[in-house]
Amino acid sequence: PPGGVELMWLIDALVLLTPAQYDYLVEEEGLGRFPWRRVTRATIPNGIRLGPPPDAAARDRARDLLGLTPGDLAVGVVAALRAEKDHDLFLRACARLVREHEGLRPVLVGSGAREGELRALAGSLGLADQLVLTGFRDDVADLLPGLDVKCLTSVQETYPVSVLEAMAAARPVVMTAPEG
Repeated sequence: PPGGVELMWLIDALVLLTPAQYDYLVEEEGLGRFPWRRVTRATIPNGIRLGPPPDAAARDRARDLLGLTPGDLAVGVVAALRAEKDHDLFLRACARLVREHEGLRPVLVGSGAREGELRALAGSLGLADQLVLTGFRDDVADLLPGLDVKCLTSVQETYPVSVLEAMAAARPVVMTAPEG
């Protein structure tokens, strides 16, 4: 936004995907021109740090953390429980799939104001016993290897880091096409 660099002093650090982003902010937006416009920066390619791909032991640990059994088919969404993430679509799709895949377990990793509403929806769809709702977790990277499929049902996403995280965890991703 116009004047955005004037507020940069309020942040602890500016995390960028490429050095070119920083160059743009300096050359076009005036970042660093004055002492109050200087900011600590870090470049993390792709927005996430990649470690080694998870092994079978990481998968087993993740499934234990999620309360899953070896026979469960874990299909999950990692996102704040907000309307724009369209968890309703995810739960409705799981309700259809559970008829064909008895061990299907929908997993919602995240917290938010819609938790009660989503629990009620899961109950009305017959998913109350299958649903795993973790609440807020700061160990998402440790949980992802436990999913069999990671879903993204958001109405709009600019840069879905959760998809990159799932790919880094060697998890297949299913995404919906936003309307419009």
